Amino acid sequence: MPLLSYIKFKPLYKNILAKKRRGKGYWERIPKSSILEELEKIDIGSNLLDIPFDIMDVEILDIDDLEVIYQLIPSITKNDIHLDIYTQSIPLLASQLLKDRRYYKEESGDDTSIYSLRRRICKRFANFILQREKGEIDKYLEPFINFFEATEETTEFIEEIITAENCLNNYKQFWHIWTCLYPKIKELCNNPSNLYLKDVIINYLLAWRWWREDIKEWHSLRRENLFLYYNASKEIGHIPAVLYSVSRVLNSIGNNYKNEGIDWIHEIVKKQKTLELSDLESDTLHNLEKFLKKYFFINRQKIKEKTKLKNKIIPILDFIVERGSIHGYLLRESIL
Repeated sequence: MPLLSYIKFKPLYKNILAKKRRGKGYWERIPKSSILEELEKIDIGSNLLDIPFDIMDVEILDIDDLEVIYQLIPSITKNDIHLDIYTQSIPLLASQLLKDRRYYKEESGDDTSIYSLRRRICKRFANFILQREKGEIDKYLEPFINFFEATEETTEFIEEIITAENCLNNYKQFWHIWTCLYPKIKELCNNPSNLYLKDVIINYLLAWRWWREDIKEWHSLRRENLFLYYNASKEIGHIPAVLYSVSRVLNSIGNNYKNEGIDWIHEIVKKQKTLELSDLESDTLHNLEKFLKKYFFINRQKIKEKTKLKNKIIPILDFIVERGSIHGYLLRESIL
């Protein structure tokens, strides 16, 4: 009942506030008690408990109101009214949540609270969508996909889903979401010069900065999910953040997939021999050196004996040597 009461009375509250603000300075304080006094005078015609809920009431609420509503709805809910509220409100929210804050300020004149507000809503949404049945996910996710752009906001949206999955471990739901996002991620890579594309790719490929230093695996990355890196290395390997992400993952949550990792890296470097790593070069080379040293320690004899494997390794070593890697040079000399 607090939820439906809020939906019903928040517009009335805001209307009274707007009337009282007329003729006053924008920053002049209006006591809440005076607004509540006006609310008490309104004849609602029936007891609050008897007021029918109209889903269209949600459409007149703003992003601040909807944030409160999301806090009042349990993430695990199966209540039809709760689900209707999400269905009705998400198309209204998606464009605002993923909008670049600079444009938000231009349109609204104020962006002082939008950062924390957006993070709270995304956190609630992430927990909500990961607890849907797999067949329900698309209708809640699609409005966000429609507004996906390479922005700081999209980066944070992806980050909140990873954070939620790290706690919830709802494997099937997570990978359904990730599969749905891939075509849009691939589309964003058509504009490689975008400032925030790097951060979007790094988070999407699960190379985000919040993994603990000693992590070697993740409950939601399994062998059957490695298509993510195969597809990325093959289709969007021209984006420097892809090679960075692959090399970082192989030293963290993808530590158990070294053989597959050689294939991903080789796929990128054979097509992108002149790839400019820019500000990611130092970290990418460090990650590649670290991974290759571990791989050589385990497989040195195999590399020497198997021509096919050796022919994959050498182009990778050539790639990092050309960028000044001493470790790469020493590893290459050891198998030539």
